[in-house]
Amino acid sequence: MNSRTGVIYFLEINTNPSVFYEECSSSADHILNIDPMGFDGFIKLIVKAAFKRKERSAPRIKIEYDTEKGFHVVASRDIAKDEKIYSDEVATLTSGKYAREHWTEQRDPLKCSWLKKYAFLIGHDVYRTWHEEADKWLPINHSCDPNAWICYDFFINARKFINKGEEITIDYGTFAIVEGEDNEFECRCGSIDCRRIIFHPANRPAIQHPFSHAAVSLFCRKTEILPDARV
Repeated sequence: MNSRTGVIYFLEINTNPSVFYEECSSSADHILNIDPMGFDGFIKLIVKAAFKRKERSAPRIKIEYDTEKGFHVVASRDIAKDEKIYSDEVATLTSGKYAREHWTEQRDPLKCSWLKKYAFLIGHDVYRTWHEEADKWLPINHSCDPNAWICYDFFINARKFINKGEEITIDYGTFAIVEGEDNEFECRCGSIDCRRIIFHPANRPAIQHPFSHAAVSLFCRKTEILPDARV
């Protein structure tokens, strides 16, 4: 009933579709008589599709904590190569000037550490920082051979197939070009391609071509990557 007008509407529903009867009646389900899969095949198909849809809508990632890695992100299910892992529509911006004045080792050592590890340099001295809501923040760790990467518009996509329970990693060097001793850190990812010191200028060529099409625009501009670079 329309609460404003008081008009009553009747909705006809097919509570007993004919696919569940031995003899199909003359209804919309009758066309399945000429489908090779038949009634059984049709029901199995739509049930399978329903499960797949439910699986796709399930969270792909979750945050875990251990004493060695601290907070980190892991896959809560298998993730296919190139599948979108995460996209954040809300952005918090911070100027480098504000961060240098307020997020110092003395005044706020925690945010000072976060800025070096988790902030995205998106313009001249402007950073995209972590989500204000703690449960929506993704503390993704670095790897020189990551299984995910940041694409344009800050989508995080799977670089390769990721198994359920596997940690999600990205290469920090692909989204921030902030050189200097304050930003460099020693990497212990264990990859055979490990660059040891992240953000060191001498290591930049090692990440230009493998990550050219996935890096954010600022990285592409600053490193002047060739347009025909291939993974």
